[in-house]
Order: sequence, then structure tokens, then C-alpha cells
Amino acid sequence: MRRSQGRIDMLVETEVDSAIIDHKSFPGRFELWEERAISHAPQLAAYARAVETITGRSCTELWIHMPIVGALFRLAPA
Repeated sequence: MRRSQGRIDMLVETEVDSAIIDHKSFPGRFELWEERAISHAPQLAAYARAVETITGRSCTELWIHMPIVGALFRLAPA
């Protein structure tokens, strides 16, 4: 068994499934935004697995929100 620690910033539940939105403070250059968002994919995938295990509901949407630069990135499932 593996233990992880973290906190989901926003969990949105619909009648059918769930979505996770995670806020990341990143004031970097525009060219680096997408790469930085993708680097957090494993973290959000772990959150999604935990939500699915606990709730029994699919977590079909994973989003990274970068409020400092005003960007929102949808992460595609692997």
C-alpha cells in the first residue's frame, strides 16, 4: 500500500461524474505554461484515482488553473 498526501483545490461533482481543478501559482513565461501544467498531471491523476475509489464515481475532467497568468489547461487522460 502506498500513502500519499495532498489536497484537491476544487472538486466539482455533476449528476454523472466529477472534475478536479487544481490551482498552481506560476508566474513564468508564456512558453512554459503548458509544460508546467503537464508536469502536474501525475498529481491530478492520483487525486482522480482517490476520488474514484472513495466515491465510486468517475473523475473525467482534470484541470490546472494558473491564476497569476490567467490560464486554464485541461489535462487529457493518459
